[in-house]
Amino acid sequence: MNYNTILFDIDDTLLDFKADEEQALARLFALTPITLTPEVKAKYSKFNQNLWQKLEQGEITREKLLSTRFNIFFKQEFDLDISDLNLANRYLEFLSEGHDEMQHAHQLITSLAQNPNLRLEIATNGVRATQIKRLRDADLIEYFDHLFISEEMNANKPQVEFFNYIENHLENYDSNQTLIVGDSLTSDIQGGNNAHVTTVWYNPNHQSNSGTAKPDYEIDDLLDLQKII
Repeated sequence: MNYNTILFDIDDTLLDFKADEEQALARLFALTPITLTPEVKAKYSKFNQNLWQKLEQGEITREKLLSTRFNIFFKQEFDLDISDLNLANRYLEFLSEGHDEMQHAHQLITSLAQNPNLRLEIATNGVRATQIKRLRDADLIEYFDHLFISEEMNANKPQVEFFNYIENHLENYDSNQTLIVGDSLTSDIQGGNNAHVTTVWYNPNHQSNSGTAKPDYEIDDLLDLQKII
């Protein structure tokens, strides 16, 4: 196949969200009476993943997720009212300062950018200001023609409307010549399935796939994407 459009997820695909989240949470919890132990971090991670899955399924709004998650978590787990600490905004500020890259991300993007027949695009459910700052600080933002960020699109991956928006904003878009590359089965891969876009599951930790999403390709090293293109 000949592909001319590559849609890249950001978190845990190009940038190491887990590392960036860890430093942001450490700084955030230092403002509270609660120590961020491995057990507390695991509870928060499960709680947060649940919220993002609800967002993907249209069961919660982005605004509610971002503005209430820490208040709800601290009340639910520790019976603490931390609403006066403004943790929602502080967390996004801390997170935006992290831009650790996934292995070979910069090498891959700079290599693909040299191909005049390829256009590289971002497709993310993340927060616009946060994602832009992280990409810029990682010296990656210049390689992408467009940044498709769900909060501006009135749709989230895996909704087909997310991909319809991209189609309507890219000249000569052809789903048959498009790839989406991402780490999330429920977001990136299911979204590609819904929109009939070829999918590449970036799975460096060799997780099993027990869901309904069906990746067309699976890679554990970003550089292997070049073999597919």
